[in-house]
Amino acid sequence: LLWLLGLPAVLAGSMSPAHISLWVFLVSYIFVGIEEVGVQVEQPFEITPMTRLCNVIMLNLEEALAMPPPAEASEQGGGADE
Repeated sequence: LLWLLGLPAVLAGSMSPAHISLWVFLVSYIFVGIEEVGVQVEQPFEITPMTRLCNVIMLNLEEALAMPPPAEASEQGGGADE
């Protein structure tokens, strides 16, 4: 970011203001684009629906593990002891 802020000052003596604006825009667009691609490569699952799917699965598992076992199986007795 600092490099992009200093670029107009470096180009000031060698180009007209219109050319400086054009080159600063182009260089900024390229560098910000490269940065965005880097962010997406670091965390690819943030841009795919896999994150939502994994969160739903995690919530379902937490809910299933937090519930006590059904009381019907222990009340019926199993048949062999009766």
